Amino acid sequence: MLLPDERHRLLEAWGRTSTAASITTVPGLIENMAARMPDAIAVTSADGELTYRQLDERADHIAHALLAQGVHLESVVAVALPRSPELITAILGILKAGAAYLPIDPAYPADRVESVLSDASPAVVVTDSATAGSVVGNGLRHLLVDEVTAAGAHPRPALLPDNLAYLMYTSGSSGVPKGVGITHASVTLCAQELATRFDIKPGGITLASTSVSFDVSVFEIVATLASGGTVDMVQDVLEFARRDTWAGSVVSTVPSAFAELLNDLPESITIDTVVLAGEALPADLVRRLRQALPETRIFNAYGQTESFYATTTGPLSAMDERSNAPIGTPLGGVHVYVLDPDLRLVPRGVAGELYVAGPNIGRGYHALPGLTAPRFVADPFGVAGARMYRTGDLVRWTRDGELVFVGRADDQVKIRGFRVEPGEVEAVLGSHPHVSRAVVVARDGVGGTQLVAYAVGVGSGPPDGEELRRFLASRLPEFMVPAAVMVLDELPLTVNGKLDRRALPEPEFLGDAYRAPRNLHEEMLAGLFAEVLEVDQVGIDDGFFALGGHSLLATRLTSRIRSVLGFEVPIRAVFENPTVAGLTPWLTHNRPVQIPVT
Repeated sequence: MLLPDERHRLLEAWGRTSTAASITTVPGLIENMAARMPDAIAVTSADGELTYRQLDERADHIAHALLAQGVHLESVVAVALPRSPELITAILGILKAGAAYLPIDPAYPADRVESVLSDASPAVVVTDSATAGSVVGNGLRHLLVDEVTAAGAHPRPALLPDNLAYLMYTSGSSGVPKGVGITHASVTLCAQELATRFDIKPGGITLASTSVSFDVSVFEIVATLASGGTVDMVQDVLEFARRDTWAGSVVSTVPSAFAELLNDLPESITIDTVVLAGEALPADLVRRLRQALPETRIFNAYGQTESFYATTTGPLSAMDERSNAPIGTPLGGVHVYVLDPDLRLVPRGVAGELYVAGPNIGRGYHALPGLTAPRFVADPFGVAGARMYRTGDLVRWTRDGELVFVGRADDQVKIRGFRVEPGEVEAVLGSHPHVSRAVVVARDGVGGTQLVAYAVGVGSGPPDGEELRRFLASRLPEFMVPAAVMVLDELPLTVNGKLDRRALPEPEFLGDAYRAPRNLHEEMLAGLFAEVLEVDQVGIDDGFFALGGHSLLATRLTSRIRSVLGFEVPIRAVFENPTVAGLTPWLTHNRPVQIPVT
């Protein structure tokens, strides 16, 4: 039983905070800035830039084209475009038409794209002539942005804060991705609160490095444009490793990605604020970041797709020796509760499950009432009809009123900041005709947490592990593909007949039949492959990713190639030529760079 003062502290003083933000609509926020500063730069990229006036006018053209095709309030409209200013224009145009946007990453496997489109049933797909071929389906209509003109005007629907802003798909424990519906109220409240906390001001530059399939992108775009800043759109955060200089206000990424970049940051770099989110933030990384960027403010942020990208944040101004940084305090207008299994508040210092309430929580899972009901539940501390979202995360309050992440109450894991339900990967692996049972677990590996899959074959001819990995890669995004797939005769069981996860064997990363290096370049590359992958030996035909590599380790590899061999190898070259034999000709046909003497 909590004393009245303790209950008030947990529920009111710490768990609920007021807000000065106006809960409105996304177009409303951005149109306001376009009216105030029309000639300021809104979006910039390698493909060009747009002023606020140009962004607003082009978005209007797309909105009218969509309305002409019958799009109406809360229609779902997919957007599949390369990372360029036109992508942001299309998103804003969809929202101006009163529709909710459904982000589609053209780089995702066709099966994944088809699954999402089939479930969401968008009224239209906004794309361009070059990308349209990757987004096809029965009866799908396309609006090509490179063919949209200013002709025609149609009355825009009366958009309200409670209307849907976007439908974003995340990993699902049932075996298929599930769509989360988020309203304009959620986006505008949190975007304004985060802009205030991170001090985003007119003219400030935010690095937009996240795929629009993830809600970090909503913060990068909306918080910046609602504040009169400039969105600097790049292909990914690894862009830092390819630039000589950068100066801006905010960079947001996952800790594991920034840890790789710290060793290869440009010599001339200025970042006012770094926001790290998506996974636990180790104290060692904060210390390294402070050494590399002593003038930069560091924030830890925490959130879920179901309640916006970040619902709590905290500045790390006096990092102590705790193993993980605190996740901070709730945004203004956001309510957080730490509860026991009976939905009672737990005392500070005691671990409990985190629940989030307020205007920021989503509507639920698209067309999945059975999954929505146990996660979006009645708020016993709110007004009648109020709901709260059960996060599944275990946290505790510190004596200073900050939240600290303790762990998960279920099997969900984070892989390089991406949320993954092992059950979804198991379901896809189990759909292979030669697999009878499948289990996927998370293990600590080279470069952080990795997924490892175990499969039991059907009949006398068990499938090859690498064949199964290729099968998964053709159906899942890169971050969901296990680092290794091990084929077993049977899964280990306890005496009670349940899966014995502790008895699952350690993963084995096997290359092709060993072929030794044939020249000095191959010998040095093979040594760097082995160093980065932390293996004894790499043959010239062994695949970097087949041996446990991933995108962050590829960044480390290119950094080592630059410092040891003097060649500037783009990340793309490693993906296209993932073996020593394949990458050596690339070195032969490119000149080494001049490495600065320090």
